[in-house]
Amino acid sequence: MPRQLATLFFAFLLTGCATHVDRLGSRLGLAPPLSVQQIAPDVQAEMQRRHDAAVAALGRNDLEGAVAAWRAYAEAAPFQTPKTRDVRGYITLLEREIARRYARQAVTREHELAAQKGDRLHVALMPFQLMNDAPGEVRPFNRAIMAMVATDLSHAPGVKVLERGRIDALLSEIQFSQSGLVNTATAVRSGRLLGAGTVVVGVVYNGAPPDRVYTGEGKYTISTTLNDVQRGNLLGVQEAYGSQRDFMEMEKQIVHGILDLLGVKDRPAAVDRVHTRNWDAYAQFTLGLKYLAEDRFEQAQEAFAQALRFDPKFALAEAYHLDTPARALSVEQIRAEAGGG
Repeated sequence: MPRQLATLFFAFLLTGCATHVDRLGSRLGLAPPLSVQQIAPDVQAEMQRRHDAAVAALGRNDLEGAVAAWRAYAEAAPFQTPKTRDVRGYITLLEREIARRYARQAVTREHELAAQKGDRLHVALMPFQLMNDAPGEVRPFNRAIMAMVATDLSHAPGVKVLERGRIDALLSEIQFSQSGLVNTATAVRSGRLLGAGTVVVGVVYNGAPPDRVYTGEGKYTISTTLNDVQRGNLLGVQEAYGSQRDFMEMEKQIVHGILDLLGVKDRPAAVDRVHTRNWDAYAQFTLGLKYLAEDRFEQAQEAFAQALRFDPKFALAEAYHLDTPARALSVEQIRAEAGGG
């Protein structure tokens, strides 16, 4: 390689690395946030229009309308601005409230909803159970595999994965005990109330001793069953076996097994994109999901940030990091805070 060409090549590599580091630093709050003055005037105007639409919807108590407008805002606005982070947090909090309201209404309308036929490609993932004696700090392992399966399924054309928040809210409303396994009857009932056509119930088993879950020891089994909500019958079972180093490929086996039973043949490349191969990043991601479910938002953000430090390309951890609110707010508090700015 000629000297001049080699110099340009290595300069390009260094520039690319610096850009990646700057982006990661901005995501993790390690770099100065982007000010509004640094954004093009036409983008500023569009951001303001979408923000105003969200505030107006919130004033009408139209939470779905506010979420839609703020999603549009987040698509137009640079992620580095403090306001964008606030907006993404608002969306998460409002979606939780929407899920709670839906769950309460669904239980009161159960007879009516049970008579409706759900689309088989509308899939509800019930909580995956962790079948071992792992200590409490690694219990969210089941939430992490669920998040990955849900993300992969959602890439397949026509497949709609119902929001985890709605499922959690509904199970809470019908007083389902999270300490027990989801049986077929509970899964099918929940699927009807959610408007799903198919429900997936999963179990993750780790044969490692409780104090060595994340050391690479033991054999893993991921098992899922698909149930037809309308008929209440079993559609099929998927199982994958392997060691820790095989775990991410096992997750893909489960996803493809589910898509096979759903009859979905079109599989975009995104379905097979491995989320992370760094086990430390995966472990931190599981903790982030646990803290997020417990409304421990500051700890959740730090866990997701730590996952990104272990694996800067872990896109799912990035999305959760950006979507985690800074603090808990009621609808009234969001309305007052957003309306003032």
